[in-house]
Amino acid sequence: MNTTEPLIRIARKANVINAYQYVNTDCREASIPHSIRIFLRDRPASSLGKTIHNQHTMVINLQTPGKALIDREQVLLNPGQALLIFPGQLHDYANVKQENIYWLFIGFLLDSNTEYLPLLNNPVTFSEEISRDLQSIISSYYRSFDVKAPKTKDEMQIAMRLKLILEQLLQIRIAQLISLGNSEAGKYTNGTAFPMIQKTCDFISKHLSSSLSIEMIASAIHVSPGHLRNEFQRRLGCSLGKYIRYMKMHNACILMDTTELPIAEIGLRCGYGSIYAFSRAFKKEKGISPSEYRSTYCPVK
Repeated sequence: MNTTEPLIRIARKANVINAYQYVNTDCREASIPHSIRIFLRDRPASSLGKTIHNQHTMVINLQTPGKALIDREQVLLNPGQALLIFPGQLHDYANVKQENIYWLFIGFLLDSNTEYLPLLNNPVTFSEEISRDLQSIISSYYRSFDVKAPKTKDEMQIAMRLKLILEQLLQIRIAQLISLGNSEAGKYTNGTAFPMIQKTCDFISKHLSSSLSIEMIASAIHVSPGHLRNEFQRRLGCSLGKYIRYMKMHNACILMDTTELPIAEIGLRCGYGSIYAFSRAFKKEKGISPSEYRSTYCPVK
């Protein structure tokens, strides 16, 4: 079965192109998506431009191959694949084979995202079951457009269906890791990361203002640096150093977006000893300076 054709039909029927409506704003359990919005892009990809959010964005490619540029890294996205963009990731789109894209976007907030780290910068080919869940989400979401706000029943159905899709995408990714020789990836089940990886991520989140090193983290969780480095890379497909940088930049973006703190102070709160070190690291990771990011992407307070 073609997983994208039913989605295209229902998206067109629901007339979801470039439509915005927030739902599920009161559902704030840590593991449940909330403040959800869904929209379809069918315009030239070149008109989207670079952007960055403090939310998650799931990009579902319906029929136009192209590349997502995630923090300056090119990620190929084919029809029938979904890509989860994490908060704080600068993203853009390029090399789309056709002038007009046809991609579905689902933006949402999630108070805890550690369990979905294997999806970072890794497109996943979605199943028929995921396609059906997406169809259900679209139907429930746009059924409410004739009234001022979605009904509570629809809000919870959308949130829980989206949670289910995230879990299914994670399991597909874990199966990929196993097929590539990550034999212990199956331990990553029921939304619970490997204990060592979970401890590592928790330690990093609590010490973002420190100048973190792999040696420091390994000592704190009582394992050797080499073992920690290798296991983190093997099980999550992302280097520990890259994850540390991502979390620091994510924290910096949140501080710039939600506070009026000077950039130098934000750098200190993210573990950088000087504004120069912070600016250099930020530009290397995001492609723009902190001041450019703040003036371009942060709303005027």
